[in-house]
Amino acid sequence: MTLVKILPYVLPPILGAVIGYVTNYIAIRMLFRPLNPWHVLGLRVPLTPGIIPSKRGELAKSMGGVVGSHLLTSKDVGFALEKEGFRRELQQAVNDKLGNFLDRELGPLA
Repeated sequence: MTLVKILPYVLPPILGAVIGYVTNYIAIRMLFRPLNPWHVLGLRVPLTPGIIPSKRGELAKSMGGVVGSHLLTSKDVGFALEKEGFRRELQQAVNDKLGNFLDRELGPLA
């Protein structure tokens, strides 16, 4: 096969991949950048700052609610704290840290 016969089959997927890469790159950059609003002649440029920096507080509150209600509920934390193995490990860790702190030479007091 010659290049002329293959080109109609190879060129469209390659061009599509390049166009897709460029548009995805631009879209992702627009989500996260710029971090601060841009102003031109005293007017704010639309879509600045990016969507995620501008809605950071709302996004954090929403994600915290989802984590607290679905992923890590107070019941789950309570069950983990009530396990005997956890209590033993916690007590051992506290004893080790406290022992190391109390054994440390603090130097003269005066």
